[in-house]
Parts: sequence; structure tokens; C-alpha cells
Amino acid sequence: MAETKRLSLLRYSFFVSDLQPWLAERRWSSPNR
Repeated sequence: MAETKRLSLLRYSFFVSDLQPWLAERRWSSPNR
């Protein structure tokens, strides 16, 4: 059970790290109105 949880956490961290630059790009490319 714990192993599965750790695996899902690892996958989630990878997903977030992959999303981070995309979010930053979106935030900086679109100016606040």
C-alpha cells in the first residue's frame, strides 16, 4: 500500500515539475489586465 502511495507521489512530482515551466510561460506571456 505504502509502495503504491510513494509511486503515485513520485509520478505527481514529475507531473508538477513538467507543468511548472508551462505555467510560468503562460503567466508571463499573458499580461495582467
